[in-house]
Amino acid sequence: MPHTEPPSSRIRAALSHAAHLLPAQAPLEVFVHHNTLHAFQRADFHEALEQARAHLGAEGYWSEDRYREAHARGRIQGPDLTAAIERLWLPDLGDMPPGLPSTATLATLALTHGVAPESPAGLRWRLTELQAGERFHDGVAPAARDRIARETTAWLRAQAREGGDERIVVAELWQACQAVARRAPVVREASPAPARPASLRDQVLLVSAEDPDELVNPVLVNLAGAFLDRGQSRWSMPDRDAGFFAASCRVLGAGRAVRPVWLRGLGDKVRRWTAEGKRAEAVVEEALSELCEREEDHAHHIESALLRLPGWAGMFHKLETAPGPAGRSHARVRLMDFLAVRLMLDVLAVTDVAQRLGHRGPLRDLPSHLARLRPLAPPSAPGDHDRAWPLFLLAQHAGLAAPEILRLGPRETAALLTVCGSAGRRVRLRVWQEAFEQHYRDEVLGALSAARAACAMKPTPRPGPEPRFQVVACIDDRMESLRRHIEELSPDHETFGAAGFFNLAIAYQGIDDPSTFPLCPVVVSPRHRIEEVPVSEHAGRAEARRRWKRRMGSVASRFDSASRSMVWGPLVVALTGIFAALPLLAAVFAPWWAARLRRAVSAWLLPPPKTRLNAPPPSPDSPSDPDAEPEPGSEGEELAAGFTVEEKAQRVGDLLRNMGLTGGFARLVVLLGHDSHSVNNPHVAAYSCGACGGRSGGPNARLFARMANRPEVRARLRERGVDIPDTTVFIGGAHDTCTDTIALFDTDALPTGVLPEVKALQAMLDNAALADAHERCRRFASAPRSGSPAVFRRHVEQRAFDLSQARPELGHATNAACIVGRRERTRGVFLDRRAFLVSYDPSIDPEGEALEKLLAAAVPVGAGINLEYYFSTVDNERLGAGTKLPHNVVGLFGVMNGAASDLRTGLPRQMIEVHEPMRLQVVIEARPEILAAVVARQPVLKELVDGAWVRVCSMDPETGSLAVLEPREGFVPWAGRAPELPRVGCSRDWYSGKEGFVPPALVGFAQEMRDVA
Repeated sequence: MPHTEPPSSRIRAALSHAAHLLPAQAPLEVFVHHNTLHAFQRADFHEALEQARAHLGAEGYWSEDRYREAHARGRIQGPDLTAAIERLWLPDLGDMPPGLPSTATLATLALTHGVAPESPAGLRWRLTELQAGERFHDGVAPAARDRIARETTAWLRAQAREGGDERIVVAELWQACQAVARRAPVVREASPAPARPASLRDQVLLVSAEDPDELVNPVLVNLAGAFLDRGQSRWSMPDRDAGFFAASCRVLGAGRAVRPVWLRGLGDKVRRWTAEGKRAEAVVEEALSELCEREEDHAHHIESALLRLPGWAGMFHKLETAPGPAGRSHARVRLMDFLAVRLMLDVLAVTDVAQRLGHRGPLRDLPSHLARLRPLAPPSAPGDHDRAWPLFLLAQHAGLAAPEILRLGPRETAALLTVCGSAGRRVRLRVWQEAFEQHYRDEVLGALSAARAACAMKPTPRPGPEPRFQVVACIDDRMESLRRHIEELSPDHETFGAAGFFNLAIAYQGIDDPSTFPLCPVVVSPRHRIEEVPVSEHAGRAEARRRWKRRMGSVASRFDSASRSMVWGPLVVALTGIFAALPLLAAVFAPWWAARLRRAVSAWLLPPPKTRLNAPPPSPDSPSDPDAEPEPGSEGEELAAGFTVEEKAQRVGDLLRNMGLTGGFARLVVLLGHDSHSVNNPHVAAYSCGACGGRSGGPNARLFARMANRPEVRARLRERGVDIPDTTVFIGGAHDTCTDTIALFDTDALPTGVLPEVKALQAMLDNAALADAHERCRRFASAPRSGSPAVFRRHVEQRAFDLSQARPELGHATNAACIVGRRERTRGVFLDRRAFLVSYDPSIDPEGEALEKLLAAAVPVGAGINLEYYFSTVDNERLGAGTKLPHNVVGLFGVMNGAASDLRTGLPRQMIEVHEPMRLQVVIEARPEILAAVVARQPVLKELVDGAWVRVCSMDPETGSLAVLEPREGFVPWAGRAPELPRVGCSRDWYSGKEGFVPPALVGFAQEMRDVA
């Protein structure tokens, strides 16, 4: 049926459909974790993995060998496998005849022993090297099939004559397996359905080793990199404000430059397009008419063209729909322009390769010409041994003899071949993954249940004073260990967890920043602007600092220009080389000392002024008053200049109520944001606070403390049931998760009466950070294994300053759970830095209103982090960034391998090496019916939960009973039971000497239980 809509509309619709398959990674400076397979999130998790495999060629599971390694280490155990097999596999396999092992037993044997087909080469190697009775495998070509079968049978018979009865038994078993395998239907693993018809490039690759993309990609990558540049290049690409297609046409059509053979004629073509005023849509339509035989194939070809460089296409799409930080680039970014340039180069490259293959006609006739050529590698056909060999191995592991195998009918044989053959690989991987996740889920639920039982045995605490210190940290999984160490220092310390932007979505400009940037989740747009300004007595120092920075920047820029010039470059390098070499050598061989020296020199030359956070002045000529009520807006700006008193009270009160902190305040309450600093690390934003858009949460913590200390804010909070005593002081701070250092802000502005306590607070935080550094070092292969606390602190600091360090910190590489509830449910439980901890008190939220806000914010963020780590781990080459060693930063927005490759999206291998890929286990202290209602009301939560992208469990606030949410069954009671967890005096007693993941334990309970006795 002919199309009725105009071609340009069809092309735009096809482009929009294909764009949702592209990576959604933002530029490096705002790198925030997200679900790598966001395009498939509406489907069930396992179904989505199959769709991604079909469209992207990406793997969604570990290899079977990796799962077996985890099984050998105890990360997956027999009961976990049995439960997963019974739930996911048995209904499809049926029962075995009487006298044979059960299907579950046979499936377990196949999983744990690695029974699988062999390749033809592997089978021959097994025959010659491993002797009979061991293992072979898959896919023999027809010519080799019968020969290998004959060789195997003859070899086994010869061994039987030499080895006696045992060899005869083995030979007979092999022959029996061959016999029943021949009777069974051929069943092979279903290849993913092709997501699109083969493009011309795909068809060319079937008959030729020449890849047209090897011609196109270097040209396209260099053009795209120059166009999207955000400040790295010295000269900008011309006409960027006109779009990528127009800018590329100007570059490619300029002059009469010498071009490769395949690009000859391009200049005349783009000059003609320019003269005719052709837009990108028209060029796309023209190219598709040449590349596709049928109009119906246009949409599939557009998808194929974009997915050949998905990183670059995804960056164009991301910057078109979400421009990102302003001030670096004025390019007009459109995915349609990228597609037009891609297709016009494709036409030239395919034409060039086709001519070398003997085709001189139109490209639409090329498929018929290619069909007459011989394929490079004819597909292999299945053979008897494809099925007989894995069956032979499984029979030996199960202790089955030849007569028992011969009794199998076609149905039973087909079931066994599904268990151990290539056709069952996808099901086996799913079973492994479900068992892997179930083992960890049971560990967490068992630990929470055991902790509740242990707490019930403690003596009732005596009434006493309020806590000495309260620390509100980000929900980040890296904060779990710091909070645990803070609480281990004294029972008078309390900790809470909240999203690290602390309910303050702001556009922030630091004293050294050229412009504002958002400090809030990427899905939130800030409405308020906050600036860091010097206090009045330090205004002169701040101005001098700005002048020095401008002068030093100007000198550095001129030196850089001179060193790169053709005339002055050799002279400048020769004269200054020794001076540049000394700091470089120090940074490489003594990074810790070099960093300390740089900081000392910087503090001497550019002493930092004392600053405060203020709303910007309403006009450039009027200074800001730190105590004045800011107006909600300023001239020419959409952002409000600071917060009104009502807004302050609302944001402070909402955060405190959501955490359950409405009374019992300590004398000092610390809001602790976090960030991460390291050198030579393009992905540094991925280590910082995701709730702050990949930046530091320190300014948010500092601003929250300033708001919470205001008397007029506290007066309004008392009217709303949040009574903050006049003696309570809030302090903002920041924890550097790479160096494990903690800084407190604005302590000089606090009342003098609290300064001794502030000093004690800083000492306590320093001690907790030292303990945290020690715990982190156990996962670093190069870290010391003994020494004083300062030794471990120095090691983590050195990792941050070392130019050659590929692993400055582990980031979220241990994340696996999110626990939403009161701290008393998790206090004293060693969770190995694996859990996001969200403070929530269900006793003051009977209808779940606060819970709904918490889950709507925390679960998507946690799921985004978890799923990006998951997919970067299971397929680091396609869904991750590969090893970071060959990475080059391009345009300050991405990384690629070498000088002209696709943009690498996802996480580098050095960030995920220790990660265990499993979906986030979310445990929520709430009744199941309230939790189900919350999920039903929130579309984003419903999509994640119903599709099993996260796994949800409920903990009843009153009884402590646990229930697991199954997508099709609703909440079902947890079938596990509380284990007898080890009790240790402190965390160090439990993790010392261990390098891998450590199971839960009860920390700090040993002394308490002795006191009870």
